[in-house]
Amino acid sequence: MIYLLWALINLALIIYFLSICIKAIKLVRQELGLFATVILVVGLLSFCGHNNDKNKDGNSNQTKSWTFTSNDSLSQDMSSFLRVKLQDNLISKYEIMLDYGKDKNNINVPISAFPSTNGFTAGTEWKPISISVYKTNDNTKFQYYVAGYVEWNLLGVNVYTQNKIFEGTVSTEKPVERI
Repeated sequence: MIYLLWALINLALIIYFLSICIKAIKLVRQELGLFATVILVVGLLSFCGHNNDKNKDGNSNQTKSWTFTSNDSLSQDMSSFLRVKLQDNLISKYEIMLDYGKDKNNINVPISAFPSTNGFTAGTEWKPISISVYKTNDNTKFQYYVAGYVEWNLLGVNVYTQNKIFEGTVSTEKPVERI
């Protein structure tokens, strides 16, 4: 419920900010003219579209994944994939997608994992730092550990950072098959 309330506060502030910008643009046009208005609008739009958050490759739109095992060490059968739900809010979900296969001894081995956020996430951003997946003694289960944080933002400014740790086991009984 707090995620929904935070998203609504963010939306209300964005709408209020836009109404202030429209009034300011009208005032600038009346007082300083069309050229100053165009410069103001272009300046505001450049700030809105600017993103400082980049990964080490310089591409901020790329999803980070964690690799545990090379595909070369596994048998050539099809790999399988699991969706592990970490947190389910009223408006969004945090998940990891787990890719796994079988080794030469027919034991399930984790190959890779990557995070996913689904739903409406206005004002919050989940940033995983570490994902670990381990085999268990039971060949039908994996143990996972995910560490990260959620940034709570108002109008793009970080207000609070909340640490998040998820751990548990997931069963491979009903995987999604991939060709």
